[in-house]
Amino acid sequence: MENTEIKIGDRTKIDCTLVYSGEAWRIIGVGAERDGNTYCHLANIYRGKQQKNGWNPIQICDWIDSAVVASATKLEAK
Repeated sequence: MENTEIKIGDRTKIDCTLVYSGEAWRIIGVGAERDGNTYCHLANIYRGKQQKNGWNPIQICDWIDSAVVASATKLEAK
């Protein structure tokens, strides 16, 4: 039987960077965590579109493996 218990993901990972589908993404939102996956709102670091109000990154929402979210780190300015 599947685990149907839903809990909130690790909110300390917001604004951290991870690699998903071969691209670098910044976590801008963390939602539910279930069955070893966390629902995340991600913004691409490199791909986006220049608009009148500035640069807007491509964004996605998807279930990400919780181990990948746990390994996400903050980028430091150089």
